[in-house]
Amino acid sequence: MIQPQEFPEGYEVGTLPIIPIVSLNAGMSYIMSNKTLIYDKENKLGNYFYKNLIDLPFVDCYFSDGDRNVFSFNIKNMDCSYVANKLDEDYSICVRSGLHCAPLTHKFLGTFSKGGTVRVSIDFFNSKAEIDRFVQALIEIKHY
Repeated sequence: MIQPQEFPEGYEVGTLPIIPIVSLNAGMSYIMSNKTLIYDKENKLGNYFYKNLIDLPFVDCYFSDGDRNVFSFNIKNMDCSYVANKLDEDYSICVRSGLHCAPLTHKFLGTFSKGGTVRVSIDFFNSKAEIDRFVQALIEIKHY
């Protein structure tokens, strides 16, 4: 209710977040100038990831052929949290595991009782080499 007078708090009221504003503007400018390049690369990487993941016989996939950037899956008979932790700790690969704020979706998919799925996303800054490394990590985790 009372604005502090002390330094630095006394100067904070009304100060715009200039660095985030400039950063957001630069990011949006880049995206708007490179939409086709970004879309094409993400689409190619997504297709590559899709084809590699569905070929793994020990992986249950929870996405359709049209999905190209966000993929949910489980390794058969493995807890999704365990897989996510192994990817993080042993391979420095960041994914999400769990119900992803969508418990009804997981009930529909039959993954609710399994604790959900592992979710990974592909974007413009990923590479085919990273996808290959991800797939190899899954193969190694399966054989632990």
